[in-house]
Amino acid sequence: MIKVIYWIENEYNEETGWTDAAQKESYLKEVAELFGRVGWKMERPESGWPSAVLARGEEKLEVHPLYITGKVRVDSPKGISKLLLCAKTFHFSQVETVNISEDLTDVEYLIHLRGEQEQMERDILSLCSRSKGDRQVSSAWIYEWIARKYHIRRKGENGEDVILLGVFRNLIEKLVYRGNLEESRDDRKGLCYRIVRDIEKDTSKAA
Repeated sequence: MIKVIYWIENEYNEETGWTDAAQKESYLKEVAELFGRVGWKMERPESGWPSAVLARGEEKLEVHPLYITGKVRVDSPKGISKLLLCAKTFHFSQVETVNISEDLTDVEYLIHLRGEQEQMERDILSLCSRSKGDRQVSSAWIYEWIARKYHIRRKGENGEDVILLGVFRNLIEKLVYRGNLEESRDDRKGLCYRIVRDIEKDTSKAA
């Protein structure tokens, strides 16, 4: 099994949500229809998060407005990508996959995450680049997105992923110290960040 994230583009706005209930309904209806072609079944909770859950045997995917994520068989991602490319009410942009190894020790998991740090930095800057003008994005929001991509559920895991959180905090501090991010504190959101300088732009100038 591997963990997948299918990134979706549609009319959903992260700050204001769906424009109306009809948009959400058409999105979920088409997702159910597409996946239903290859044996997936959708369940829709009366309220809460995620918007819906897709299941096929031991495979399970959570349907969110801007992404679909979960665990699938190793041979499934390509087929699912082809299905999503047929969508009419939304645009499928890309799929990311992460191998799942539930037997990782703490040390092995930390080594694995350290190997992902360069890409994680780029992801953090990409998320912070969504800030416009004086608007900043919260640390909690950035970490939520990072955890979706990099967290690996392991046997005996209980509560918060303190190893991933520690790596994330160290990277944030490094980016602030380097001058790529600017930090501030919001009474409502807590720690927030705004992009000041992009790593890739720095690299291109140096070249």
